[in-house]
Amino acid sequence: MLTVSRRSVGGLAGLAGLVVASTACDPIHFGSSTTSARSPDELLVEQVVVDVRRARDVAAVDGRTELVTLHEAHLRALGAPTETSPSASPTVAPLAVGTSETTLKAQLTAAALQAEDGSLARMLASMSAAIAQQLTVLR
Repeated sequence: MLTVSRRSVGGLAGLAGLVVASTACDPIHFGSSTTSARSPDELLVEQVVVDVRRARDVAAVDGRTELVTLHEAHLRALGAPTETSPSASPTVAPLAVGTSETTLKAQLTAAALQAEDGSLARMLASMSAAIAQQLTVLR
């Protein structure tokens, strides 16, 4: 008969949790990769980075530092550099920020549904929820 102590079961459970945590949180790398074929999730992340930067630029021109900070945190979570300066036109219409944020929220929701990796899908959905919270302040 095989006997297993609680201590060894707890140790195995902890080790399994550590393995899961370390593989689920790998950063997304940009730039040249070792393989020429890009996964659908990598392509999706590239598009999301473009979308987030666009919204960040509109928010920056309008002086919405809280939104700029949020978008830069999202860019860092996606593994993208944030040091590029805003490229939006200096004459932003008053409703442009709200429209930009509403569009980004929809884009992030759609991207979350398209993501193949569950961790990526959850992160994108969380980003969309953060934008939804900010939209309540803008209105």
